[in-house]
Amino acid sequence: NGFRAAFLVIHRYMAVHGLKTVKEIVSRWAPEIDNDTEAYIHFVCKRMNCTMDKVLDFHSDDEMCALVDAMAQIESGDYDKDIIRKAYDIAADYVSVRH
Repeated sequence: NGFRAAFLVIHRYMAVHGLKTVKEIVSRWAPEIDNDTEAYIHFVCKRMNCTMDKVLDFHSDDEMCALVDAMAQIESGDYDKDIIRKAYDIAADYVSVRH
């Protein structure tokens, strides 16, 4: 449920707040007041093999799962990628039904 919620929060960042890049999303997720946001962004980009200005597509399961996997590494450590993928599928289904 935690990963599903993360995907839904990220979808809201994108759809409601217009945040589209790795930098924008991570900056909102992990603000400077509580985090070393720049280090967080660089870690996520390295794990995703992309730049911080990469525009993400919520409907790309590979991009979203890579993003949440990288963020999970910082937040809590390793997780089974199948769990992340299943959580994305549930969140994506919810988003498509709601819109």
